[in-house]
Amino acid sequence: MNIIILGLPGTGKTTLCKNISEMYNLKYVSDYNILSKYGYRFESSLKIIDNDFSGVISTYFQNFKPQNCIFDFNYCIIPEDIVKIYDFSNSVVLYLGFYGSSKNELLSRFETKYPNIAKTELESIINMFLEVSEKYKILCNKFDIDFVSINQEKNVILKKLQNEISAILEDR
Repeated sequence: MNIIILGLPGTGKTTLCKNISEMYNLKYVSDYNILSKYGYRFESSLKIIDNDFSGVISTYFQNFKPQNCIFDFNYCIIPEDIVKIYDFSNSVVLYLGFYGSSKNELLSRFETKYPNIAKTELESIINMFLEVSEKYKILCNKFDIDFVSINQEKNVILKKLQNEISAILEDR
């Protein structure tokens, strides 16, 4: 069984993935781990949206055929591409987005998380993230991937994941 959590920086993916990893004894793998294996380096998780890493992620899945992992993927791979490169049987896939979030709420969150980035640059990034969330919500619906807004309570998101994991484990 694998779990893939997709989403934008600041949505709580990493925290969620690490919690689930511990609960179900799954290996935690981030897109940074995978991309670093192929020579990519990053200064900030906010700076990689211009790159298309779907091919690298696809190569990783083809070469390593990972099992019993939880994947923490930023927006380096779009919902449409994950459907193309990954077999969803025995897996849970969830996209965390900012759908319905206010710009002020996000600015407050990002100013705390990224204190060295200028407010105007953060505002620009937030606008882009809100647009991306809107587009990805549509793509997730199209490709039958669960899209969850971070406005939902974290325990609701965690319970949803636990229910899906339990259903997979029962089918084994």
